[in-house]
Amino acid sequence: MPPHGGYPQQSVYAPYPVPPPGYAQAAVLQRMPGTLLTVRILMFVGATAGLLLAVAVGLFVAAADPVFALLAGGVFGLYGVGSLVLAILAKRRAKAVRWSILAFHILALLYLGFTYSAAPTPPPGEPDPGSSIRSLGNLFTLTNIILISIPPTGRYYRKPSEQAATAPGAYGPFRPPGGHPPHHQPPMPPPGGQGAR
Repeated sequence: MPPHGGYPQQSVYAPYPVPPPGYAQAAVLQRMPGTLLTVRILMFVGATAGLLLAVAVGLFVAAADPVFALLAGGVFGLYGVGSLVLAILAKRRAKAVRWSILAFHILALLYLGFTYSAAPTPPPGEPDPGSSIRSLGNLFTLTNIILISIPPTGRYYRKPSEQAATAPGAYGPFRPPGGHPPHHQPPMPPPGGQGAR
């Protein structure tokens, strides 16, 4: 019988349940960071623009300057195809994919810088649409380089064990059974009485 006629003492806190192995890793791996999602969207946009420019150069410039049309159309086409392929592969959690995306955009930035320095300067007072396109391409490429290089994107391409240990909100090392120490309630008097005196 409980002491002093009270109710049985019970623990207020129940032990924490132990998550099954791999639960934290699976929860983390299902999430794609917004930085990588932005990179994929920008790469799909870049692929579309590159392929459209390649077609436009072939249709409207080839008759006037076939050599330039071949070179420019080839560059735009390669950029469009490469950006499309890497955007599709970006969801694969492999470090080689991340480094390939980074190297691709670094090469694109170097090419844009070369064309900017090698392009002829237009006469004063005449517009230079090529300069605006190159400036937009530089901004576009730099944005992708920054987003693919920052830590939230890098965590997505880590191994599952490393990712679960470092991601915010993950369980990390599982808590051993037991939880909080038991917190006992004081004895309660029986109904209609004051208990033992």
